[in-house]
Amino acid sequence: MTAEVPAWLMVTAIVLGTSIAAARWVLVAASFGDLLINRAMSWIALAVVIEEAGAGTSFAALTYRIFLALGVQTLANMYGIAVLFARGDPLAARVRQRRYDLAAAVGSLIVLCPGLPANSALAVPDWRALLVWAIFNLPTAAAGIWIVAACARELRATDSSRREKLASAVLLLTATTWTYAAVADGVQVLRGHPSSSPGAYWTIPSCLIYLSLVGLTAVPLVRIAVLRSGFDHTGRAVRRLRPLWRDLTASVPAIVLPAEGIRDPELRLYRMIVEIRDALHLLERYAPAEPTDYAVRIARGIRAKSLGHSPVAARTDHVDRDLSEELAYLLALARRWPRAVHAVDFRPDRLDSYIR
Repeated sequence: MTAEVPAWLMVTAIVLGTSIAAARWVLVAASFGDLLINRAMSWIALAVVIEEAGAGTSFAALTYRIFLALGVQTLANMYGIAVLFARGDPLAARVRQRRYDLAAAVGSLIVLCPGLPANSALAVPDWRALLVWAIFNLPTAAAGIWIVAACARELRATDSSRREKLASAVLLLTATTWTYAAVADGVQVLRGHPSSSPGAYWTIPSCLIYLSLVGLTAVPLVRIAVLRSGFDHTGRAVRRLRPLWRDLTASVPAIVLPAEGIRDPELRLYRMIVEIRDALHLLERYAPAEPTDYAVRIARGIRAKSLGHSPVAARTDHVDRDLSEELAYLLALARRWPRAVHAVDFRPDRLDSYIR
């Protein structure tokens, strides 16, 4: 293991990178940009594992060459990500990526050639060092320039959220750092000094850069985890409305539409709002309008309907609200609902029809 990088930092980078790459293939693969990110993370994770497995063994030279070849594949996808981020147009990006992948295949074959020095210093300041520098650092510097331009544009945008600006700032700093490293290493090579690339990847700053990129790619995973756990705003609203929805739809189950296959939390919440409102419109006819507390009136309506009583009131007109206003109104009703049920004194064990 390279002496400049602490073992704990190297292990952290390998474990996090590999784990997040695997999780992204399962959970985040909807767009072409996601595909490029997943491919880049997978190539670099595989390259690092192979290189570390061979370090200090008789296969070290071979595993290092494989590391270089896989690194070229990583760069091809990173460059594709950078251009897509800066220019958009995912349809054209697919065509461009084929060219990048072809160039990467040629570059991988070149760095696998036995004629190149098999160590991270590349201490032969001749055309071989210049060739290896060009294969690795030209696309690295170009990708950095694309990303710096895109991040600067994002930071100037007035419609970007604070979260988006923070991510752009981190990415801007990261891209600036690796672009400077690539250009500075090229100056070293042109002056006849040994190239430090791609061995510079194993310095502490570059390892931290890698971890920052891994952290950015993990953001969608965190968002998905929050959505699926129900701790986001939509999930909390669904949980708070569920007791009210369950009681109302138990009394008028015909209004409930099939919910198979609905996994979108926003759509689930919208369906719940619609079904609650439909149930309220029906149930309020089974209780007179005297109770000042609307929740108590609806609870009485459920009890009356469950006991087989006929409607006693005409359907009333309702205030038109937009979706956000309706949600706020129903959440307030849901907060009062347990007290209303207790005040009317009906329970599932008393009313069989209350149980679905």
